[in-house]
Amino acid sequence: MADHHFIMNHSGSGRDGTIDYREGDQSLGIYWEVRVRSKSDRTDSGILLYMGLNTWKNPEGVKIDKEHRLQILYRLRQWLKDQDISSNVELPPEIETVDQPCMWRDCTEWRVKGSVFCIRHYDLNLLNSLSE
Repeated sequence: MADHHFIMNHSGSGRDGTIDYREGDQSLGIYWEVRVRSKSDRTDSGILLYMGLNTWKNPEGVKIDKEHRLQILYRLRQWLKDQDISSNVELPPEIETVDQPCMWRDCTEWRVKGSVFCIRHYDLNLLNSLSE
């Protein structure tokens, strides 16, 4: 059985909170807010995640290496999918590549359609853009 799990916590308003991730004795918190589909009808449409996956909350300040950050992202995506929660970190339902190389230095993988990166570097760029 996996030694990791997620727990979703809500603030008093219920419109934001944290997703606590625990892996053995290590933990971190991922802040989230309700994503609103449109201003006119104010319907909820999943959540927006603001991820600081660079260091553990416990033990405080211990860095998380790049490969481990990617593994946490993959686990988080699967957990959100299992909970039927859409978010700003999910992948499109179908990933199509184009016959152009990824723009990441020294990468030979094909780009994801609509991006300049392959899927791995798309995820690394996502992690960098959402970090604290």
